[in-house]
Amino acid sequence: SLDDLETRRSNNRLIHDAYRSLLNVVPGVRLVEPGNVVRSNHQSVTIEIAEGEYGLSRDRLWSILRGEGVQVRRYFKPGVHRSFPFATMRPQQVEALPVTDALCERVMQLPIGATLTAADAERIAGLVSDAHLHAEALRSRA
Repeated sequence: SLDDLETRRSNNRLIHDAYRSLLNVVPGVRLVEPGNVVRSNHQSVTIEIAEGEYGLSRDRLWSILRGEGVQVRRYFKPGVHRSFPFATMRPQQVEALPVTDALCERVMQLPIGATLTAADAERIAGLVSDAHLHAEALRSRA
């Protein structure tokens, strides 16, 4: 894959930029940007959902997007510290990570990669935006 690394990186950047421009205006959605890097390959698109501001939980949005055929993933659910073998190695420390637990309930990854286009990202971002706009009606259907 090194032969086409720059092509893949460019495609990922276009998709990431499309998500950023459309999701940054949706209340309660924060695109997690790569930090402390000189150059990113944009291999993932992680968003954080603030339920109170967005109107739906991350899990409810995840269900809606999956229902629309979008291959989203709940990011680190459960948190690594709650997974085998870590949870059994130091069980007293499992409860000592409340911030990690909270983040694990709010973040998800949106699709990105060679099979996606910026138009696909725009459609997915549109679904995220529409879910926010219709959150009240969607909550009543839960």
